[in-house]
Amino acid sequence: MLDFGEAPHPPARARRFHGMLERKDNTLKFTPFDSEENPMQPRFLPVEDVSEFYVFGGIRASSSLYNFLGQEDIAVHFFDILYPL
Repeated sequence: MLDFGEAPHPPARARRFHGMLERKDNTLKFTPFDSEENPMQPRFLPVEDVSEFYVFGGIRASSSLYNFLGQEDIAVHFFDILYPL
């Protein structure tokens, strides 16, 4: 799950999905994938509205994206937490 900086841990019934995070001009585009790896509706986030990301689960991103996030002082926090089924 990708948490857009709202809490340091996921809600009790967090959805588990993987996604792809990419830069589109000066906007961040997050595309979640369902359990069969089909892309779902993307979410666009203006860079100026993001201060940090909390990543719970898998995410696809390029090193150039992380470089861009660093230039914009946007922290990315990764958590490796196993949730009971």
